[in-house]
Amino acid sequence: MISITFEQNFKNLLLVITVFLKFNPYLFSQDVTPPTAVCFNGVAQTNLPYTGYVVLPAIYFNHNSFDNLTTVDNLKYSFSENINETSKVFCGEGEIEEVNIFIWDEAGNYSNCLSKIQCFSMEGNSCCECYGDKTPPVVTCKQNLKFEILENGSTKNIWVYDFIDDVYDNESGFSNAQIKNGQSTIKYGCSELGENAIDIVAFDKASNSDTCISIINITDPNDYCSALSKHKLDQTLSLSIQPNPANTETLIQNADQFKFIQIMNTNGEIIYKYERLTSNFRINTTQLPNGVYYIQAGNDGKLTVSKKLMVAH
Repeated sequence: MISITFEQNFKNLLLVITVFLKFNPYLFSQDVTPPTAVCFNGVAQTNLPYTGYVVLPAIYFNHNSFDNLTTVDNLKYSFSENINETSKVFCGEGEIEEVNIFIWDEAGNYSNCLSKIQCFSMEGNSCCECYGDKTPPVVTCKQNLKFEILENGSTKNIWVYDFIDDVYDNESGFSNAQIKNGQSTIKYGCSELGENAIDIVAFDKASNSDTCISIINITDPNDYCSALSKHKLDQTLSLSIQPNPANTETLIQNADQFKFIQIMNTNGEIIYKYERLTSNFRINTTQLPNGVYYIQAGNDGKLTVSKKLMVAH
């Protein structure tokens, strides 16, 4: 009876040991054989998203690596001899980057292999520094700027960067700036004479933003606004332009009531100026590019009439 009990206990003990060793293969034998590392043989290509970077795991470059004891599902992958470096940020503008991948088994053995990656930035916004950048830039606006009203009754096109004194970003770098309404330029007219405030927004490459306010002064030293306003109340003066839009030419009727007629573009530049006018005065528009112009007329050196002309060939 005792012999049977001993034999049974011994069998049970062997069973326990067998099961234990099955799940602990390195208890009595040390695994010193590293995995066989097999990386993707070629160039992995990827298009960058709007962020300008992509984060990839090391296993992305694996191609059927294996080990003598550790199952494939239990292998680990890293970008260095630090087993915890399992992911990496990639960016680029089409250049090919070599990548070193480390494959680890459960015993801590590792081997490595090389692969390659090529990133394409669809919008030219490649930016590895953008990853993790949550700090906005710092923008400073200029103050007490002055802009003059031109003969067409408005200022020149003012560029957004005319309002910026300085901009700084400590991580991904400065990207662009815009007026708060999303535009890159702005004009002011006679109704905005005096002091005006404008919001300027600066962005870094990670799309963080900062805003500043520029205070500007719109002036009319040549009294163009008064001349334009006066003409609006003077019903005795008229300026008829036909056809409008114009192709090859346009006819100005009653032109002889003025001493001069001039053509101005939207930048406030006088392109042509005419004197010795006849009643029906023809202007050749074949040399004018398509766009918006202003036909302006006046007497005694002062502008009294301004009308918009469209040129469309």
